[in-house]
Amino acid sequence: MAWEVPDVAWSLEQAYGQYPLVEAEFAAALDESLDPRGPGMLFDLVAGLGLARGATEIDIGCGEGSSRATGRCDATGRCRRDRQLRSEGGRAVTERARVRADGISLLDWRRRVASLYAEVRAASDARDGHRIWQDGRNKLLGSHPQSPIPADQRAAFTSVPVAGYDPAYRFSARVDTDVAPARMEVATGADGVVPFERAGVVHLDGVGNLDVWWLAGYGGGIFVPVKDTRPDAATYPGGRYVIDTAKGADLGGRDSHLVIDLNFAYNPSCAYDPAWSCPLAPPGNTLPLPVNAGELYHPSG
Repeated sequence: MAWEVPDVAWSLEQAYGQYPLVEAEFAAALDESLDPRGPGMLFDLVAGLGLARGATEIDIGCGEGSSRATGRCDATGRCRRDRQLRSEGGRAVTERARVRADGISLLDWRRRVASLYAEVRAASDARDGHRIWQDGRNKLLGSHPQSPIPADQRAAFTSVPVAGYDPAYRFSARVDTDVAPARMEVATGADGVVPFERAGVVHLDGVGNLDVWWLAGYGGGIFVPVKDTRPDAATYPGGRYVIDTAKGADLGGRDSHLVIDLNFAYNPSCAYDPAWSCPLAPPGNTLPLPVNAGELYHPSG
């Protein structure tokens, strides 16, 4: 791939103005494979534009690509790269390429989760719905290619330990929206920084209060994590999820009410594999008592 480079220095505006002329060829080169591209290709392009000494600091990104770099150009047009590939949340940026490659598989996972929760909501009895949920969760975790359980451990997986169903942990709770504004930004893996805005709070009689969060990104969704204070460490220490509608985990409700059933609290992906980055329960989602409900946790898997 080559670009014609003038023998005079360009201003930053002129340099950026030339990009549309090479955009199609450049994009084709980036899309040549799903392998992540380092910033070298970008720096080589910019270095050939003849930017004036000290004229700019360059911040180059690949849109939704997997590499990003910053640097400066000197008088010779050489650009010093400050860093090459980003690692986010303990997972290399190649995760973005993997997600693209496995997009259909991820879609199937999302559909199955949504279908499972639809079946749970349709159950005439909450206990029956809980059994349906357990069986469905175990099948997905043990066999689906998008399971957070590492592939080499799935053959040995049988089931997630779950506390017996206790109707005392089931609530139809009104979302109290009279709360102070709050924002939570969570650094994840392939999704980058995920913002949440507090939408309200639910008051659970005899248990405590849980903040209700709105996913302030594309598509949106309600997110209600929960962390309890069990001295036996039988629940995941970072907290579990009760509702995550963006991922299909929706127990129902109507009008201004949500069904909050802590028997359906489930472990986040990072409970099975530390390579995952997960939103954890903030202080407003920490209950002041132990909760003997939902999925339990054994660090050994």
